[in-house]
Amino acid sequence: KAEQQWLGGLELIQKVGLSWPTAAELLVQLKCNLAQLYVKMERWAEARHIASGALETDPTCEKALYRRALARMHFAEWAEARRDLERLLAVYPRNAEAQRLLAEANEALRRQGSIRRAAAATTQPGSGEGGFELSNAIEELTPDGTLRKLAVVVAGQ
Repeated sequence: KAEQQWLGGLELIQKVGLSWPTAAELLVQLKCNLAQLYVKMERWAEARHIASGALETDPTCEKALYRRALARMHFAEWAEARRDLERLLAVYPRNAEAQRLLAEANEALRRQGSIRRAAAATTQPGSGEGGFELSNAIEELTPDGTLRKLAVVVAGQ
């Protein structure tokens, strides 16, 4: 029900326009509320999209940056998540949760780089030069063991 009301509010703002004094602020607030709802419902693509929309109006919105970073981390978009978190912390340096997520994104990027280097340096048995071991190319497993992202790295590239 809340989703319908917030979407209705966005529709109304689109019809009326951003000419009244608090329209832009309300637009960002509604989009941030929707992004939070989508995060809770694990509707990650929608959370990322709606948070991006809020950031088009207010590029330094703390909640929108944080929620888009969460969604990007879900999709293992580590570099993009790191950029969002760094932007957030530039304006809100005391946000402890953003600091924690930034450390997590940096660690994932470090692992990703290590995996790519290992994959490029390893040859698959019987494949000769230029192969790689699949086990070295797995970038991220979710807690339940499912594959989140797989890097296919060709030696020499």
